[in-house]
Amino acid sequence: SNFDIRENLGLIGFNNGQYAGGVGAYLGASGTVVFCSIVSNQCDTGNSWGGGVYQPAGAGILANCTIMYNKGFYGGGVCSAVLVRNCLIACNRISNGSNGGGVADPTSGNLILQNCTIVSNTAGQGGGVYMYSASVRLENTIVYFNQAPIGTNAYLENSGYMTNVYSCVTAYVRSNQPSEASIAGPGGITNDPQFVNAAANDYRLRLSSPCMNSGSNQLWMADATDLADNPRISAGTVDRGAYEVNSLLQCDFLGDLPVGFAP
Repeated sequence: SNFDIRENLGLIGFNNGQYAGGVGAYLGASGTVVFCSIVSNQCDTGNSWGGGVYQPAGAGILANCTIMYNKGFYGGGVCSAVLVRNCLIACNRISNGSNGGGVADPTSGNLILQNCTIVSNTAGQGGGVYMYSASVRLENTIVYFNQAPIGTNAYLENSGYMTNVYSCVTAYVRSNQPSEASIAGPGGITNDPQFVNAAANDYRLRLSSPCMNSGSNQLWMADATDLADNPRISAGTVDRGAYEVNSLLQCDFLGDLPVGFAP
């Protein structure tokens, strides 16, 4: 909890060199990482898994973390996690044109992403999310503005499966289908989430965002906070993504500075 994990370089992988095991953080079957910044870690040797975080199947939780600028072979940001909640996963990338710039699970696991923002990640397939034979459930999550030649935001291979529950994501590509397909599930939208300033890595929502007050409330949110340590629900209905809008503290307008003054 409350660690800043950055600029680590993995040269020898976990499990006799086959997997990197999460250069930034390796979670065991029931490990928990909360309120941490996992930034600029790298492991792109061979079949390395998880430049930022690697977690094998189990009951671990990754919550309220910022995971940025990491690099791996499978899952530049996160690989094979179980439950990821209130996390920003942004600007991660993979090596050698591989899969899952933001999040990847090349196993047959079951991943849940709750109120995450997965954005501006880069991969060969699945810029935001990549699933091989695994299933992923997106709950109140934003997957947008990622980059990949195949599956800009999501790529599913073999028996990989994705469910959209009140999330904001455009579409996915499946390995045996020639074109993108919509993601099934209740409450899903494909609109631009309207970040405050994505170019400056400010992924909070503007007051005009379709993701504001449009998510699905869940029991865990009662005493929870968002990534900025604000109440997870501020106006009756939760926002989608890692940040909750506090409309009392945010101004949402553009204006020109005055030039000169009238006498």
